Amino acid sequence: MTLGILATIEAKSGEEARVEAELTKVVAPSREDDGCLLYTLTRDSQQPSRFIMVEQWRDRAALDGHIATEHYKQMAQSLENAIEQMEVREYDVLT
Repeated sequence: MTLGILATIEAKSGEEARVEAELTKVVAPSREDDGCLLYTLTRDSQQPSRFIMVEQWRDRAALDGHIATEHYKQMAQSLENAIEQMEVREYDVLT
């Protein structure tokens, strides 16, 4: 079954531009990862410090492969001190 991910990332005050830049950099290579069906970055129109990554993966193995990539690891490391909080929710994609 296809695995959906909604990752909500809250940038620290003053770090919004940095967070946006780092998240944007990971989109293109992530879309090339094996098993990636959808990978897009959005920003909350009412709260500009909140970013939402919308992802769909063929299966758990594809998501695990993505998390093991160098581009994902670099993004996570570069944002370590720029994020106030992050919530990652997993969903079964039905349609």
